[in-house]
Amino acid sequence: VASVSFSPHDGKLVATVDVIDQNGALADGPCTQGRRQAVPFKCMPLTDFILKFPPSVCWKYMR
Repeated sequence: VASVSFSPHDGKLVATVDVIDQNGALADGPCTQGRRQAVPFKCMPLTDFILKFPPSVCWKYMR
């Protein structure tokens, strides 16, 4: 779980769904209205929470 630090989703919590490359990941926040999008790791500080789910999971499973 991470917090997004760029506009317009500043401060919203997201979960990393899939790693794209060493610079970014696919992040989704279904409960915080953060849509699934590519987010650079430098704009996504991690929290202490860890969620375990399969890679590329659908948003209904994450909720």
